[in-house]
Amino acid sequence: MIISCKKAAKLVSAAIDHELTLYEKIRLRLHLLMCRFCRRYADQIDLLHQVSRSIGDSPLNTSAAGLSPEAKERIKKNVSED
Repeated sequence: MIISCKKAAKLVSAAIDHELTLYEKIRLRLHLLMCRFCRRYADQIDLLHQVSRSIGDSPLNTSAAGLSPEAKERIKKNVSED
């Protein structure tokens, strides 16, 4: 049975976090063969995942470690006020 676009989108997203079962992979592949919209969505998700991984590995990545102690304290204060 062919899965819905909603189910395909969930599987595309789930594939980022964990390995899909063989059954899920087959069902998703069949759907993507027939649905250009979900194919485009899967391509976009894949691209976003690749870009986010490359940014995280970049030496130019600005992390909290690069913040001044004053900036860290302001952030803590603003977060705790919520």
